[in-house]
Amino acid sequence: MYLKGVSDLKLNNYEFFEKMIAIFSLIIVVMLWILKLYYSNFVAIMVMVLNIYMVVKSRKNVYGFFLFLSIAYFDYSVIFSKYLFRLPNFNWIFHYIMYDDTLFVGIAILYIFHAVLFLFIRKEFYDSKSEIFLKSFSENNQNKKKTNLLMLILILLIAIILVDCLFFHILFKLNSVYEYLIIPMVIVIFYSRNRPLIRKIVLIVIVVSAVVCIYGGDRVTSLSPIIAYFFINYNKKINYRNIFFILISGVFAYTLFGTYGDLLVQNKDLSSFKIQDYNNKMIDNMFTIDTSYSAYWTGLTFIETRNIVSNSECVDNFVQYITKYTLLGSISNYKVIQDISKNYYPHWGGGYITSCFYYWLGIFGVLLVALYITYLINKFSMLEMESSDYSKIVFIYFISTVPRWYLYYPTSIIRGLLLLSVVYFIVNIFIKHSSKQVSYN
Repeated sequence: MYLKGVSDLKLNNYEFFEKMIAIFSLIIVVMLWILKLYYSNFVAIMVMVLNIYMVVKSRKNVYGFFLFLSIAYFDYSVIFSKYLFRLPNFNWIFHYIMYDDTLFVGIAILYIFHAVLFLFIRKEFYDSKSEIFLKSFSENNQNKKKTNLLMLILILLIAIILVDCLFFHILFKLNSVYEYLIIPMVIVIFYSRNRPLIRKIVLIVIVVSAVVCIYGGDRVTSLSPIIAYFFINYNKKINYRNIFFILISGVFAYTLFGTYGDLLVQNKDLSSFKIQDYNNKMIDNMFTIDTSYSAYWTGLTFIETRNIVSNSECVDNFVQYITKYTLLGSISNYKVIQDISKNYYPHWGGGYITSCFYYWLGIFGVLLVALYITYLINKFSMLEMESSDYSKIVFIYFISTVPRWYLYYPTSIIRGLLLLSVVYFIVNIFIKHSSKQVSYN
């Protein structure tokens, strides 16, 4: 008992020491900003150190480890490409920067975002969550035949959307299909995990959907259903070591697809592709991923554009963004930030989540989104095997869409969560009506 008390005291002292360092580092970044000492490389190193620390800290929770490892890799690609080494990939476009503080602001708000997460995420999130996708008591009481029928209906819906994307383009634009597909996909993946036949059908659909998405040029987003499938079905067999190995392998595969894709877009002969050229590209780029620094550049154009348009326009755009994806829909006057900044700067879409909220609300926006992400993570920190299916599905949706909401646009964790909730509760009504009657006598 005495040893446990001493251990708890040491742990509390260690956590207090962690928090104090984080607060002190935040003060340093804010002071550099106020004093206009734009030591961007110094802050970039701070971002990488904090990223690495959060990755190591979350190694017991494979979902958290994947989340922070992915974010760390995205940030690494930016920091090594554009701050510490200035690699030649897309470097020419950074000459469009007009304001002296843009590179500093971009990396400073990224550090503030991570530091807020680090300060307020509950320690329970770093604990193992290996049991959460085991079959719960509520699932044992579902009518198997009716639940299977529901899953097949959802799979058919997904297939119809895929066929439409490939041939007809009536329902959805190709570049937005995954905002909708990932929602029924995650639900089907979750409920099919103990149904071998349906699970195999789901895997086939996932592979086809990934091909469709890659064909449309959205390579990162195509990973979301694969990530969800992997974590839900193999959570008991994975640890931080094989996640690290799989991520590294994925980087090589992703770059390979990207190289082929570039040849296709440029209408070049595929036979001109050589493995040696591919290896040289990886080495020259220091294993960075072009999607990250392309998205980061777009985010920097948001920061620059905020200096051009009025603050009231930025705030008004935020209000329109929220109302479009909650109440008004298509009748809203919302205009995506990428289209606004493209009036002043060239870019290829995307945009870091920190830059989006900085454009809308300045530093307050960065704090707002950091606290929102922290809130979600803290809700997930309390998950256990008997937690609601809804909480588990939202959790895996959040984890599997990290490339989308971190690099592209925050819509997936705002509108996406709203749509997921609506679809889930419709599904849940069916499942509840098909549940077996349980006697407590």
